[in-house]
Amino acid sequence: MSNKLAFTLVVAIGEETQAFDLGSTELHRVIDALPGNESSFAGLFAAASGHPAATVRLSAATEECLPADSAMELASDPCASVRRAVVSNASFQRFAMDPLVLRMITSDPEVAAEIAANLSSLQIANAEVVGESILRHPDPSVRIQLAQGSNTPIRLLNQLRHDSVREVANAAHIALRSRFQ
Repeated sequence: MSNKLAFTLVVAIGEETQAFDLGSTELHRVIDALPGNESSFAGLFAAASGHPAATVRLSAATEECLPADSAMELASDPCASVRRAVVSNASFQRFAMDPLVLRMITSDPEVAAEIAANLSSLQIANAEVVGESILRHPDPSVRIQLAQGSNTPIRLLNQLRHDSVREVANAAHIALRSRFQ
C-alpha cells in the first residue's frame, strides 16, 4: 500500500478539462459503480488495491478483472474484510497456492470460513491439504462452513461427522445424506 497514491477524475468537454481529486469515499464508490468484468479497468483496480483506505482495497478485491498479482497481495492485506473478499475473486482462486491459503486460514476465522465455502473453487491449492487445515480449525463455525460446502470431499465430511461439536457433526451428517439421496 502506498500513501502517495492520488486518484483524479478528469472530465473533458471539447478542449476544456476539469480535474477532481477523489478521496477514498468517492474512489470506493467509483470502483463499485464500474463494470468489474471490463478488462479496460484492470489497471484502475490494481492501483486501487494499493490504496491506504481499506474500503478502497475492499472494493478492488471484489472486481472480477483484478489482476492476479494484485489479488495475491490483497490476500495478505492487514484488513480481514479485504482478505475475506479476495477469496471469492476468480483471480485469487486461479492462482492461490497452498502456503498462502494455509496462512490465510490461520489469519482470521471469517477468512477461514470464506476459504471453506470456496474450497471447490481453488484451482491450484490442494483441496485435501486445505480441507485438513480447516478440519483442525478451533472455530466450529469454520468447520460447519466446510461441512456445508457442496463439493467438500466425502473423506473430509466423514471426519467432520465425528466432530466433538454437535452442530459440526450434524452439518456433516446432513451433507452426507444429501449427497447419497
